[in-house]
Amino acid sequence: MPYDLNQFSGLVSGTNWVRYRGYNVLTTAAIVQAITAIGLSADNKTMYALVVDGGDTNFSVGISLNDVAVLMGVLGSYDAFVLNGGPTSVMVQKTNTGNQFNPVVWNTVSKPLTAGGSASISGIAFVKR
Repeated sequence: MPYDLNQFSGLVSGTNWVRYRGYNVLTTAAIVQAITAIGLSADNKTMYALVVDGGDTNFSVGISLNDVAVLMGVLGSYDAFVLNGGPTSVMVQKTNTGNQFNPVVWNTVSKPLTAGGSASISGIAFVKR
């Protein structure tokens, strides 16, 4: 089913397109930072999510927008954009514990600058059916 990219970006709320209709969207910005990006394959059947840690010279300095574009293209994204960057980029995984008093634990699987990332009103979740 075709989609309207303007409705898609408004629905999810991103900042920079890095892939558009199969082409990299290049920028002159040379900022290297933590990034969270999302993309779709050309047939709309596969979604790609990317979180790159950054800001820690002893672990990962981050990635540029142009490098995100290349990486998302290699992964198979036809269209992709950045959701957020900097200290708000964090990836967590939900674990059901079976404990009635603490049934859910959210484990951080990336390495953000702060323990849980910075405060952000954006987020995206994936639900396995």
